[in-house]
Amino acid sequence: MWPGKTSRIMHHNALHCLTILAVLHIKAYGQDVMSTDELLRQLRSKPLNPAVLEKVDRFRGRPVAIGEIQQLFSQANEQVEKQHLARALVRIGAADAAAYEYLSTIARQAIERNPPTPFPVDTTGHLVKGRRSPQFVEWCKEKGMTEDVCLVTVTRSDLRDVLLLSSTNDRRNVPLLLRGLESTNAQVVALSAQGLAWLGANDFVPRVAAACSRFSKDEATLIGIMLFEFNDDTADAAGRRYVSDERAIRVFKEQAKRRVEHR
Repeated sequence: MWPGKTSRIMHHNALHCLTILAVLHIKAYGQDVMSTDELLRQLRSKPLNPAVLEKVDRFRGRPVAIGEIQQLFSQANEQVEKQHLARALVRIGAADAAAYEYLSTIARQAIERNPPTPFPVDTTGHLVKGRRSPQFVEWCKEKGMTEDVCLVTVTRSDLRDVLLLSSTNDRRNVPLLLRGLESTNAQVVALSAQGLAWLGANDFVPRVAAACSRFSKDEATLIGIMLFEFNDDTADAAGRRYVSDERAIRVFKEQAKRRVEHR
């Protein structure tokens, strides 16, 4: 899914980011047929399997499914489970302001965290893995977190939180995703760009391209590959300034084309 150099960067920094691979094909083409009763049975099973919530799109607008998920959302105490339920409610069109507010509030915290780049950058513009940048170490101390907890927060938890919002494909996301493009966390910038692409917000391609210029070569590649998600010639040309891996480009272009065809 993440070929070549781009694969190594994303895989290293977001190995345990929940749903980061599943949502890349969020339309779930060719899903198996499931009755409402079966969906409700699986939703009521404990612990809740987030993969079940990837199947709710087909029940968009069905009151019985919406009501069940709303009840589960109101009863959930664990943050990630509650986020997944909130995301499902937004995706199936539930008129539930609390669900969207819950998702967006947590994503906003991730976007506004603004950590320094965790890894040092060498003289060629590449990240040096296995070491921590002095700026990041100092930032962790200021936040009162150990380096390990800090690293997990900015390279896993924050990415999950942004992704769970952006993958709702809700137009209300645009202002927050634009703020995400201004983050100092390159991975947050990349996911914000991807979220805008999923919304077909091609007017913001120049802002995504401009964001690439603020980062190291490796980080710019991670952001630049998302330009191919826009299914737009201008975005493609901008992306090629930062990405040379033709296989990666082909994967993301094909992905964008399928998404447009299934809108």
